[in-house]
Amino acid sequence: MSLDNLLTQTAVITRRTLDGGADRYGNPTTGEATTIIACHLQQSQRSESGAVQAARWNLWLPASTVVGAADGVTVDGVAYELDGPPWLAVHPRTGEVSHIEATLIEISDTQAAN
Repeated sequence: MSLDNLLTQTAVITRRTLDGGADRYGNPTTGEATTIIACHLQQSQRSESGAVQAARWNLWLPASTVVGAADGVTVDGVAYELDGPPWLAVHPRTGEVSHIEATLIEISDTQAAN
């Protein structure tokens, strides 16, 4: 069974890279590029501490996806940040990357929403 059949949602991946430039203070500047790709997103953990609510999500992507730890992901209008580098899942028999898994974090401040 192919994982592609389970990737029924759409993600916008915002790749953040150093673009080689510098701002007026000499700090490196970043560039952004977006890619739209099929995905599957599932919540894995949620917590609340005072006014801060936090949630962790698991994201599955096709093996050909280019994504890094500094990138952002938007699914269904909700923005997430990668929590660490993505994992290239390798098929044990073929040795080929079958898909990519990433942990995402969403944090919302309920006080800011009021």
